[in-house]
Amino acid sequence: MASTTFPIDGAQSQFTNYAKEMEEWEEEDDILLQLYVSNTTIISQYLEEEDQPVCKRHRGSIPGHKVIDRQREAAHARLWNDYFSENPTFGERKNISQKIPNAS
Repeated sequence: MASTTFPIDGAQSQFTNYAKEMEEWEEEDDILLQLYVSNTTIISQYLEEEDQPVCKRHRGSIPGHKVIDRQREAAHARLWNDYFSENPTFGERKNISQKIPNAS
């Protein structure tokens, strides 16, 4: 195979310089492409997180589930007043020790 000859003086050095510049441009293009992909990934993750509801504080056993106020304290007070108070609404007040055999 014949070697490449350059008819004009300095043409070989110009070709070598051109080849080096092309390699540098390709490296720069690769770096820019990597930065573009990285930035796009970061932006898409940020936008996905922004769409998620933000819980100010965790309530309940499972994050994200709705918490229902069942007014347990008021229900306890009603239960106590209905069955165990001095004047119960339902039934008569009995001493619990009478129901348990051998209680002293």
